Amino acid sequence: MFAIVEIKGQQFKVSPKDKLQINRIKTKEGEEMSFRRVLLVAEGEKVEIGKPYLTTYEVTAKVLEHFRNKTVRVFKMKSKSRNHKTIGNRQHYTNIEILDIKTAGAKPTVKTEEKPAKEAKPAAPKVKKSPKTAA
Repeated sequence: MFAIVEIKGQQFKVSPKDKLQINRIKTKEGEEMSFRRVLLVAEGEKVEIGKPYLTTYEVTAKVLEHFRNKTVRVFKMKSKSRNHKTIGNRQHYTNIEILDIKTAGAKPTVKTEEKPAKEAKPAAPKVKKSPKTAA
């Protein structure tokens, strides 16, 4: 069984017990979280595709750790002017472990009473304006 889930604008193919490295999320280490933006779920030969999301499924995950990746060096140089600049960036990431892909349960449906249709009022006749005459 696997699912394609959207996490912070990125799509990941996940299955239970997978470990992912995603952009940092504001959840404490050891806490569980659920993702409701499930795009596709495949179990054996059965495949369900959302339009755009499947509202009946959710993916639960556990935060393992927060960390910063290696420094990425960016070197900018303009030729013939001895102008150069070096910039470094360390991106924040979170490691998560996928615990389960399960049905979120059907949401309770709220029955709404149909309001009687309002009667259409006849439109007022249009009044044609006569051109102004000079006095």
